[in-house]
Amino acid sequence: MAFGAPDIYFSNTPLTTLIACALAHQPREAEATAVLFIYEAFAEVETYRRAVQDWPESPFAEVIVLKGEYSKNEEGVAARGPGVKNSQVRHHFHAQNLRLIDDVFSRYQPRRILTNNDRSVSTQYAFQRARKQAPQLRIVYFDDGIGSYVEGLKGKRPVSDWIDTWRRRFIYGRWYHYDRRMGGTKWTDEARVAWPEHYLARDRFAPEDLRPLDPAMFLNPGYCALPRALCRHFEIEADQFEDCRLFILLPHSKTVHRIPGYLEGLQHFLTECERNDYRVALKYHPREVEDFLQLSERRNTAQVPAAAPFEIILSLLPNDHSIAITTTACSVLATTRFLRPQAKAICLDLVNSEKLQPFYDFFAQLGIPTVQTLEALRERLD
Repeated sequence: MAFGAPDIYFSNTPLTTLIACALAHQPREAEATAVLFIYEAFAEVETYRRAVQDWPESPFAEVIVLKGEYSKNEEGVAARGPGVKNSQVRHHFHAQNLRLIDDVFSRYQPRRILTNNDRSVSTQYAFQRARKQAPQLRIVYFDDGIGSYVEGLKGKRPVSDWIDTWRRRFIYGRWYHYDRRMGGTKWTDEARVAWPEHYLARDRFAPEDLRPLDPAMFLNPGYCALPRALCRHFEIEADQFEDCRLFILLPHSKTVHRIPGYLEGLQHFLTECERNDYRVALKYHPREVEDFLQLSERRNTAQVPAAAPFEIILSLLPNDHSIAITTTACSVLATTRFLRPQAKAICLDLVNSEKLQPFYDFFAQLGIPTVQTLEALRERLD
């Protein structure tokens, strides 16, 4: 027998899991209970699941992990044995997910489903199943990060998208629908995004159904207990950033070595910061395995664990101009502007690639400057 009228959330990244938690933590009816599905699409998913369950103010009655993309979890890699196709592994994972969704929806009758990925087979299966139970159910898209505002580097792939769509409709059901814009499928009724005026699918929604996310919810002390608990898991404390004036997030060392002069320039830049008693926090790429800048030997540089998602670290940083955050053209800059609107964010572009121009344009719309050299970065900090 189904019971309750919960909101059911789906997330698949560290950022969107935090957004789901912040949304669910907002004032709600006392009897309402939320359920969170997290796709196993990032390495720390089990850490997040435990943290959300242990969160003293958690609004979730259940936190359930769904299988993520086959290439992003160890089980998927192991399953690809001789003669086993990637599509077979994906189908196997989807089948497991659908059974878990069936179990939850047999016990709950949700009033809303909120997700950052309305194009997933598992999520759309949940949409159509829930709509059969409750035709008035509302489906809400919430911000996925920079993908909500800038199309990917792969660009438009109409033929490939058409083939994928019909393959999924043939295997899973005619209910499957694809739209190249995040949140743009026929299923969504509302959208909650950081910047509605820049949202790619904004023309799909009536003004009253396209609403901005409130950054204040990420400053709520009750919510902040969650990302700070995750920081403690990675042995990160606020005092590590005391007196830091700059936080650098590095690309992978392979990228650093490919850019002429980048490694030497970074080493010189950090040495100059030390000489001028300019404290810097630095985080390697999550897949980095070597301390190629020899940070352990630098006295005025705080090294942040590479595996720690930056979204949780932001909870320890001040929401003001006392610290600047810089990295290459990536989602971190938009995330910084969203979660810490008053913080100084700077895009460091040493490649000057035309493919990245849409990102630079979007950053400019958010008031995030782009610099082409480390010297220009230093000038921005003074």
